Amino acid sequence: MRFYKLFLIIVIVFLCHSCSKDDSGLTDQNSEVLGNVFYTNSSDPLFLTLEEDNSVINFYGNRDSDGIPVKATHIQMLESDSIENLITLGDNNMPESFIASNGVQFQLEWIDSNRIVFTAISGDGETQINTLVNLNDTQESKIRNEPKEKVAKRKGKLQLISRSQAGFDLIGEVNNQNTMSNTARLFVTECNMPVNRQVRVDVTTNDFFPSDRKVLRSIFPKQIKTGVYEAAIPSGLTKSVNPQEVCRSISSILDAICLSGIGNPNLTTAICLQLTRSIAATGIGAAKAGEFFVACEFFGLLFNRYCAIASEFPSGTSICDLPFLNFEITQDIMLQGVGIALPKNIRGRAVPAEANGPYPDITLDFGNETILSGFILEPSNPVAGENYNAVAKVLCVKPLSQITISIIGTDGFQDSMTFKVDAETASENFVLNVPGAESGVRDECIVEIEFFDGTKTIRRMASLIFN
Repeated sequence: MRFYKLFLIIVIVFLCHSCSKDDSGLTDQNSEVLGNVFYTNSSDPLFLTLEEDNSVINFYGNRDSDGIPVKATHIQMLESDSIENLITLGDNNMPESFIASNGVQFQLEWIDSNRIVFTAISGDGETQINTLVNLNDTQESKIRNEPKEKVAKRKGKLQLISRSQAGFDLIGEVNNQNTMSNTARLFVTECNMPVNRQVRVDVTTNDFFPSDRKVLRSIFPKQIKTGVYEAAIPSGLTKSVNPQEVCRSISSILDAICLSGIGNPNLTTAICLQLTRSIAATGIGAAKAGEFFVACEFFGLLFNRYCAIASEFPSGTSICDLPFLNFEITQDIMLQGVGIALPKNIRGRAVPAEANGPYPDITLDFGNETILSGFILEPSNPVAGENYNAVAKVLCVKPLSQITISIIGTDGFQDSMTFKVDAETASENFVLNVPGAESGVRDECIVEIEFFDGTKTIRRMASLIFN
């Protein structure tokens, strides 16, 4: 109970300091007061805007060939000063990821409708928490720490299962002929090779100074193949769809969202409670704990806001009673790729385009800086005695770098493996097998990447608890 009270106190304090803004200098026209409205342009990826107090909630997704919405893919909440929180939805309307305005990222892998493999990553990318969330477990009294009785130190050692490398020859030829007049293609690269990332395309006004440009649309593009995305631009050449058909489809999509993971009243309670337990067990510092707690608060606000708004529509009314807008681009624009990254977003070069296209290809390069692109513990919730794999994925590895993976358990187990990189590589993937421990034992798993000249060290710590 003490830890849950601490959770509430820290949330209140950090909410005042957690708001982060994109450093582009752009203003966001999407966040201006629009009221509640749905959109009928057949190529507009934005379905619906709902406004409550100082917040605007935008629903983005895919439309069919006739312009009828068929699936929601992103839910975005914008505060009055352009603070953004973003949810990505999977095929079954279940949330797959959440990016909070303070940079914290949540990743959700659904085992079934009640169990989630949950990963939280701090805004600086250095701290990671892995845990299993059961939506039926919402009791504060079940907080579990390490075992009070001394447990036997496990036997065995770390074992290298595999190590794989990739060179810099994977980038394909870019075909600059875009045959779709209402779409723009985004080519995403990192370490000179095509990569898949969380990205968007900003459509802005074509002012000379970037600080004067306004965002007309933020578009979450559809992935075509590795490193290639396609963004539909709502131009004046695309048709307007019958509002009644559009609103009925939107109502059906959003009702399905409320009936799935988002509508589960235990979702945010169970996730935030389990996150609190994990933080209490790992003993991370107050600053990092505060980041996670604030993100969980935003997570709950966004997940519950739409269903609450929908339930408050006056009796006998629905989305179809809202005003509709056939939004279209009527002026020359700029197109810019944006990569959602830690600790801040990455922006590509802004490219001018005519209002009605055809639209040029745009590029987004995440650069050649060494990064830890992923640190995965599989499974993240091992039972007592079960081995697990620690998987580290490093991109843009510099020559003579040293990569160390260490495991420290509360049962006294300690082991590490160090790998030296002789030549520069695009990627290095390591899979290590960790011996299982008794129930309640906590493992800290640490990856450190040291440059040969000592100028930089990249570090991330993940943790899990057996059983």
